[in-house]
Amino acid sequence: MNKKRSKKSRLRYDSAIRLMYELEQEPAHILQVKNLALQLFDQLQPLHGYGNTERDMLEAAAILHDIGYVQGKKQHHKNSLSIIEKSSLEGWNDRQKLVIGNIARYHSRKLPRKKHINYTRLTAWDRLRVLKLAALLRLADGLDRSHSDAIKTLKCKIDLKTVKLKIKARGEIPLEVQGFKKKRDLFILAYSRDIVIEDIKNIWYIEPHHFTEPLELI
Repeated sequence: MNKKRSKKSRLRYDSAIRLMYELEQEPAHILQVKNLALQLFDQLQPLHGYGNTERDMLEAAAILHDIGYVQGKKQHHKNSLSIIEKSSLEGWNDRQKLVIGNIARYHSRKLPRKKHINYTRLTAWDRLRVLKLAALLRLADGLDRSHSDAIKTLKCKIDLKTVKLKIKARGEIPLEVQGFKKKRDLFILAYSRDIVIEDIKNIWYIEPHHFTEPLELI
């Protein structure tokens, strides 16, 4: 995966960031979710097979997934979709904005269903992209359930039937573990395999220093 941004990718990112800062009340949480989602995307590329366009789609959806709160807490995920679709996001056409909006919409609540009008408006190919990318966003959002930026890095190990995560975090993360378990449902559906946390390393622990020589008394 080429992580160096093209001019078009930079345009897309800057446009999403501007909209996010206009509407978002918790930008730190948004940026954490974005970082975790992209870590998952990059490491799980052998499973989804997507490229830079889909990476930019996931990034935009992660940046904008909570902007629906500007219209109230109720159904904020649906409101996020509506705002994204109607926005003037640069670097995307109308069809692509609908894909991004659907990815953002499924970061919480119910999984995609045939009766969801904005989901069925998509082609079969785009619905698959929504499933696979929203699954990663959903996990990333769960992994910052406390909104505390506690998780620093993720490492994914892909087995035949399971993806195993190793996590480095600042302190204990019970809420993140709970959020992960709650939101792994779409991943299991989209990727036809389980995903589990194999290990959590607390990198907030600082080993005390011990003097090996006695201090001289003055």
